[in-house]
Amino acid sequence: PRGREELINAVSAHARMPVMKHSRGLCHCYIDKDADVAKAIKIAVNAKTSNCATCNTIETILVHTECADAVMPKLLEALFEKNVEVRGDAATCSYSDKCKKATEEDWAEEYLELIVSIKVVDSYEAAIAHIETYSSNLTDSIVTENADTIKRFEMDVDSASVLVNASNRLTDGEV
Repeated sequence: PRGREELINAVSAHARMPVMKHSRGLCHCYIDKDADVAKAIKIAVNAKTSNCATCNTIETILVHTECADAVMPKLLEALFEKNVEVRGDAATCSYSDKCKKATEEDWAEEYLELIVSIKVVDSYEAAIAHIETYSSNLTDSIVTENADTIKRFEMDVDSASVLVNASNRLTDGEV
């Protein structure tokens, strides 16, 4: 089965034959300190809004603190233009009063609608720790121009699809 978690659970519970399944999608986009800002915003907005009801849409955006001042105002503006509700940590909420304060549950939520959680992280390691804690290991991505960071991310993230400078929607065959 492919679709929402409820569908997958129903098919699995009632199937009379073996089924292959995944449990859900809780995907991340990490915007690294060495990201091209325009590229990062375009990728993140596409990965959330091109079809928010699929398992490979991003539910969380992680932004490195060293690029947050350059990324956050433009990213939030682009998301709000697409009617995305943003739930963020304190740093994210400091960029716009339109943001709602994220709860612990938000980091683990597969919204499958125009809602995204955003967290500003102090380091690459903090981004990886967040992904390791909350990702469903379906599709996680990084936006960066740093070749060494790309190699590290590809090795550090244990997901079925690990994408570099690409929308998470790519794993669905359409962007």
